[in-house]
Amino acid sequence: MFSSIIAVLFSVVPGVEAMWSSAMLICLDAEYMIPLAIILNFAATVVFLEIVDRYGLPRKVESFIERKVNNRIKKFEKWFSRYAYVVIFILVGLPFTGVGSYTGAFIGRVLGLKKPLLFVSILLGIILSVTFSYMIIYGVNTIGIRCDYYK
Repeated sequence: MFSSIIAVLFSVVPGVEAMWSSAMLICLDAEYMIPLAIILNFAATVVFLEIVDRYGLPRKVESFIERKVNNRIKKFEKWFSRYAYVVIFILVGLPFTGVGSYTGAFIGRVLGLKKPLLFVSILLGIILSVTFSYMIIYGVNTIGIRCDYYK
């Protein structure tokens, strides 16, 4: 039980997030705690975005990023305005370490996306990443490699 709680708490750690936390929970036979990991990861992302919005980035870094982003977005503005939330969803949902809900929230913040739709994209992306994690662990267990070493 203690290991399961630690695995759920890992869901708020950038880079680990709900995807790898859920993989640990599956290995611990605590799949019932995966929704809690998703909720904690999403809540931590919302708090992160609020902190970024409230305290902001250092002005020089923020203006540099916006200037670079705006120059590129002007070229693809029509495409980007149509697909930005889908791109954030896919970015968060892909099973790569270091690219997850915090990165998606930061990119959405820098690009000036509307918070409600950004939050929906991030939440759906988290759910997609957990689905990928489940398929990876299920596949590993199916071929005979067990992940019992967490117990």
